[in-house]
Amino acid sequence: MSVLHTVVAFVVALGILIWFHELGHYGVARAFGVRVLRFSVGFGKPLLSWRDRRGTEWGVAGIPLGGYVKMLDSREAPVPESEKPYAFDSQPPLVRIAIVAAGPLANFVLAILFYAWVAAIGVEEPLAFVDPPEASPAASVGIPSGAQIIAVNRTPADTWPQVRWAVLQAIADGQEAVTLTLRDPAAAAFAVALPLSPVELDPDRGDPLHQLGLVAARPPLPPVVGSVAPESPAAAIGLLPGDAIVALADSPITDWQTLAETVRRHPGETVAIEWLRGGERLRAEVTLEAVPERDGGRFGRLGVQARAPDRDMLVRRVVYGPTDALVYGWAKTLETATVTLKMIGKMLVGEASVKNLSGPLTIATVAGQSAELGWAHYLSFLALVSVSLAVLNLLPIPILDGGHLLYYSLEWLRGRPLSETAQNVGQRIGMALLLFLMGLALFNDFVRWLS
Repeated sequence: MSVLHTVVAFVVALGILIWFHELGHYGVARAFGVRVLRFSVGFGKPLLSWRDRRGTEWGVAGIPLGGYVKMLDSREAPVPESEKPYAFDSQPPLVRIAIVAAGPLANFVLAILFYAWVAAIGVEEPLAFVDPPEASPAASVGIPSGAQIIAVNRTPADTWPQVRWAVLQAIADGQEAVTLTLRDPAAAAFAVALPLSPVELDPDRGDPLHQLGLVAARPPLPPVVGSVAPESPAAAIGLLPGDAIVALADSPITDWQTLAETVRRHPGETVAIEWLRGGERLRAEVTLEAVPERDGGRFGRLGVQARAPDRDMLVRRVVYGPTDALVYGWAKTLETATVTLKMIGKMLVGEASVKNLSGPLTIATVAGQSAELGWAHYLSFLALVSVSLAVLNLLPIPILDGGHLLYYSLEWLRGRPLSETAQNVGQRIGMALLLFLMGLALFNDFVRWLS
């Protein structure tokens, strides 16, 4: 992945999200008759600008880390008496609330549309076959290697993205354990309660799922022959591609791993083998080849290779109709916003590390990676960042949209605005807090990059 590819994916992502956010402010301001002087994507000197017939200057600036909609406002410059009805500060508090809230709400709408688009396109997701390491929490509750997760907390979830999201939701909700429903290689379903206490929301501890032992595994291959080596024991007894081996050395064979392990344990021995061909069960005696090992030992060899697994065994593709896709987009956006807020709350009370904060470098890297994976992944990335941008802007921090919403809401409730001194103090506190958060996020980015 080239640096240019990453930069382009990052700039395009920010451009779309910022433009739509500011378009929300602009559209509602125009709907209430407020005069918009400038609409800018980016900060700094305009690289490109033009003026429409209403007198609004549209521009693209060189620093693509934000944008703004500048409205007529007597607090910033003198406004003629005839123009005051069109000024932002002349509007009732509820109108100003609507204009300010429209930006974050536009990002929520954009996320819904992107998630719906992904659902309509359809995306292939890897099935959740798990291979828990020894002594991991997953292994300690009896999850066997090769089992497939099919539900989390009784809700169907059989792909890794679905499982990851459901487990993270449970962690964010403060649940002590999560109930996993699995299917073992023998196709029997069972449920386990997996404690979440071992998870520490700290990037230095690694992936929360890996901390629990929920490590992806290849799904068990069926014991179906893909190819037969010439002059091998398998060729000598007439095994053919497509044959399904069901027993070897009087042991039942349920998957390819079991077959391989059984063959290895009988070097040079003559054993019974049974297989299915076209519904007919065949049986023969086969003398396994003895292959020497470096340590002086030997292992058995039959001379067959597994048939390549069907794609349906590895991934699942889901495609939604238009209405279902919009419902999915709404639900996914709501879930993402809820989990984001809960994670912010956990960081505030110290239950999650502030190392989870990411800045522009991490966002740019993920933008490039998701673009490499295809449209569905890039759109999902855009939806996620759009929700994060909306939630961040709604936080009651002066200088952000949420801070302005707080001011105007208090004005509406009190019947008069806050004093200019109180607002100025709030702006300074908000600016200091925002600079601190930006600095912390950039610091985390550099630490990740250096490590």
